[in-house]
Amino acid sequence: MNDLSKELLEAISYLKKLVKHSTALDEFKHIDSTLIPASERKKYSEKMMIITKAIRDGDITKEDFGKYIGF
Repeated sequence: MNDLSKELLEAISYLKKLVKHSTALDEFKHIDSTLIPASERKKYSEKMMIITKAIRDGDITKEDFGKYIGF
């Protein structure tokens, strides 16, 4: 994880705070958009775009992203 860009590390750190355990399914974790205040919706979208681009460009895998944020 240390070889990731500062921008990508910041996005991971931000999104990690939004991971929530599902009460309906045992140990199922997801990013809960209800935890995002309306004032931060733009920031959330920007961080998700950074992650999406990194996965698309092969900088990280989807599986690694899940591990990094605690899925």
